[in-house]
Amino acid sequence: MPMVGLGTWQSKPGEVGKALETAVTAGYRHIDCAWAYGNQVEIGETLTKMFSSSLKREDVFITSKVWNTFHSTDACKKHVLNTLDQLRLDYIDLMLIHWPMGYEEGGEPFPKREDSDKMKYSDVDYLTTWKVLEDFVNERKIRSIGISNFNHKQIERVISNSTIKPAVLQVELHPYFQQKKLRNFCKENGIAVTAYSSLGNPGSAFFRKDGDPNVLTDPVTTAQVALRWATQLDVIVIPKSTSEARIKENLALFDFKLTDVEMKEMEGLDRGWRIVDLTARDSDHPYFPFLEELLHFTASEIGSLPELPVLKQTKNRVICQMPAPTVKLSSGYEMPLVGLGTWQSKPGEVGKAVEAAIKAGYTHIDCAWIYGNQVEVGETLKRLFSSSYKRENIFITSKVWNTFHSTNGCKKNVEEILKQLQLSYVDLMLIHWPAGYEEGSDPFPKRPGSTKFRYSNEDYLTTWKVLEEYVKQGKKLPIFMFIFLPIHFFIKRIFFLQIRSIGISNFNHKQIDRVIGSAVIKPAVLQIECHPYLQQKKLRAYCKDKGIAVTAYSPLGNPGSAFFRKADDPNILTDPVVKKIASAHGKTPAQIVLRWETQQDIIVIPKSCSEAKKLMKTFLESSQDIYETNANCVFPARIKENAAIFDFNLTDAEMEEINGIDRGWRLIDLTSTESDHPHFPFLEEF
Repeated sequence: MPMVGLGTWQSKPGEVGKALETAVTAGYRHIDCAWAYGNQVEIGETLTKMFSSSLKREDVFITSKVWNTFHSTDACKKHVLNTLDQLRLDYIDLMLIHWPMGYEEGGEPFPKREDSDKMKYSDVDYLTTWKVLEDFVNERKIRSIGISNFNHKQIERVISNSTIKPAVLQVELHPYFQQKKLRNFCKENGIAVTAYSSLGNPGSAFFRKDGDPNVLTDPVTTAQVALRWATQLDVIVIPKSTSEARIKENLALFDFKLTDVEMKEMEGLDRGWRIVDLTARDSDHPYFPFLEELLHFTASEIGSLPELPVLKQTKNRVICQMPAPTVKLSSGYEMPLVGLGTWQSKPGEVGKAVEAAIKAGYTHIDCAWIYGNQVEVGETLKRLFSSSYKRENIFITSKVWNTFHSTNGCKKNVEEILKQLQLSYVDLMLIHWPAGYEEGSDPFPKRPGSTKFRYSNEDYLTTWKVLEEYVKQGKKLPIFMFIFLPIHFFIKRIFFLQIRSIGISNFNHKQIDRVIGSAVIKPAVLQIECHPYLQQKKLRAYCKDKGIAVTAYSPLGNPGSAFFRKADDPNILTDPVVKKIASAHGKTPAQIVLRWETQQDIIVIPKSCSEAKKLMKTFLESSQDIYETNANCVFPARIKENAAIFDFNLTDAEMEEINGIDRGWRLIDLTSTESDHPHFPFLEEF
């Protein structure tokens, strides 16, 4: 279940369809609906139109709700089928009981008593409604079920009388009404929380009164800060808007993080102020939820909350997974913190891995000419870009190999890379190693009778100058040239020769200093081996000082590699410290290692491909640590797992524990093959 969705409450017919289309185009993949909102027909028409073009149904998470006048068995069944019909869907991702109170059935959605503001009630128990929803789950017309506006005692009653536990509780929640006790209760019971009116509903004329406080005019907060505060607490948010600019703004929450001090400041805003208060209308209903003590408190009553839960994937539970955050490069471009590595992914497997990764939400693919699989990567990308995926949304890295360090060699290699990947540009091009090899047809030209390579005398500064020219060429193209030059000129000379950002790989700090001292364009990225057993602290500190982003290859210590690993090499994923922390968070050791890295703004590119279908069932249903026994078996489920690392944080103490297992152990050690090269990087301390 995506952490951010588009709310559709109070979106008028004629506006809601446009808002939905704008939201999906902007990247939303979660839409919150309800029969009572009166706009599901227009939403359904819009969804049908988009699903008939490039958008896929399975990529969008759609919620709806059973209204109060449909709590009986027959009425609930008809209501669910009507909701599916209105939305033109075969299934709903999440169906909630909108309120615990049932109203009189058969007529008005808001059946008022004569001469009173009170509603006419039904005597139907919400447990009856829940049983109907459970049956729909078994029939696969609904994937997950939950409740909305229930208090803790009502939720306990559902849990005690259900076969399927509620996956989600949707409640009013914002900085002025933080629901700490109720959130804590849901945490303990493994129930995800969705916040409606997550901005205090400042534009509502329906419930707001003159003099009501406005979250968005509070000196401490703004809309994005209020939403980031909520998502940082693992609360799903569904802000409503019909403004294109606001819709986009509400999604842009994951390129910053509130500090502990700022989160504490936000906590201090709590007033216990509820905007959607139905006391005047429903307070004498036996299931009215807001009289329960649990929901009334002051901020001073609650201490600091324990760590929030990790929502695991089971048959009837929701996964809360944020889009991967990005790092802003010195070149001005955004680079996703998590990418798919393609090193050692064999032809025949790598295309499936790339497709699985992009469909799982990856927007960063790390390639290299020397990996020998870019042709298949390119074919897969071309197919994906011709369907529903946009080139500009995927960040693609490649690397110039050691036998192409000369001016002409580098140009030839860049052109070949772009041709293999079938791209008009790459987002990031790196010099793979500082050491140049003899140029020619052999990528690993060995000396006769020796493990050493034959070197070239080309300086990596020459290679850097060529890459700078590609970047400058892409930036300086005059607009009038598009009018007067033939199209084949652009295809051959411009689009196939464009690089957005440039960087280096496997360079030490002195070599980077040398590049900076001679460069017009500073390196945007350094890619190096980095993991808990080789933490590269001094080199990372140096890069931070220079404004250079760091990407970690072999971020898991490459436990499945048969190329460099030796039998007695250590395995990070079986390290007692890592396993202990993984157990505490309900995560895998791999996720803990990747979170340790990304929490320090280290970009990670774990490799995965599609091999072991027979292990898929075991992976999804068992808690067995498959890394220990099946280190070479990697598949789409692993790809998704590697990306699901932003729904929790390691504590400072846990970060320090992992910092303490550094061994200075390097997996990719080329000392035996090139230690006598004048540009060999690993003889320096860092």
